[in-house]
Amino acid sequence: MILEEGEQQWLIGLTPQAEQIFKVKPPENWSFYYLSKHTNINTAVVCISELERFDWFFGIDPKDGALAPLNRAY
Repeated sequence: MILEEGEQQWLIGLTPQAEQIFKVKPPENWSFYYLSKHTNINTAVVCISELERFDWFFGIDPKDGALAPLNRAY
């Protein structure tokens, strides 16, 4: 789930019982855009860059919410 609190965005991971697993901010100079699937990883988020020209897929580690850049989103 992507949550906006004022100027701050959060990516929040929940269990099926609605218990919070993680709460992470977007990578520096990026904003969360939408959740998605990716061919290389089950769960991903597409982010919009404040500096780059293209949107980008980031893989989400379901254990701790760590974000790993994957590739450009089309």
